[in-house]
Amino acid sequence: VPVNVGGYKVNFRQNQQLTLENFEYLSNLQRETLRTHRQGLIGSFMDGHKNKDGSFIKEKGFDWRGVRADSRVDQVDLGAGGLNVDFTSSSLSGQDAKAAFIALTRRRYIDNKVTARATFYVSNEIMFNFMRDYSAEYKDVSIMTVLKRDLGANIVDIIPSSVLTGNQVLSIPMESRFIQPLVGMGV
Repeated sequence: VPVNVGGYKVNFRQNQQLTLENFEYLSNLQRETLRTHRQGLIGSFMDGHKNKDGSFIKEKGFDWRGVRADSRVDQVDLGAGGLNVDFTSSSLSGQDAKAAFIALTRRRYIDNKVTARATFYVSNEIMFNFMRDYSAEYKDVSIMTVLKRDLGANIVDIIPSSVLTGNQVLSIPMESRFIQPLVGMGV
């Protein structure tokens, strides 16, 4: 019986597949299948469920356009029309980064009434920018260190994500009362 049918040229029965000599080969196939499946899940979560033609799939009149573009997800404009902050800018001061993160957490807590601590995912560009010194007075203390220390009551962590690019930040309260996949939910 085949262990995986992920399309890696082994979706049929092989007599020698489960012998000790081929077990590493089988493990590699399983790892690649899981990696491909998880990348598809992340893509659907971030950019929506699409069919082969690139159109959004509708189910009972609803579609999912992903956290980047769905109307049911609170979007905060970090550009000139919103908070007016560029977290990737090398001229961003530590004080400005902290004020902008306070504004983001305030929006979640006050405007959206989500009082759970959230994990913030940031692009790699933001992560590396936050490794700079907080200010000239605070040498050897990075912007990231100050954000985690001073906002620790409101955030769980700030983590880099290669799925995000440029000035993108994603905030998710990782608690089951906010994130609840349905049993049998389409993947």
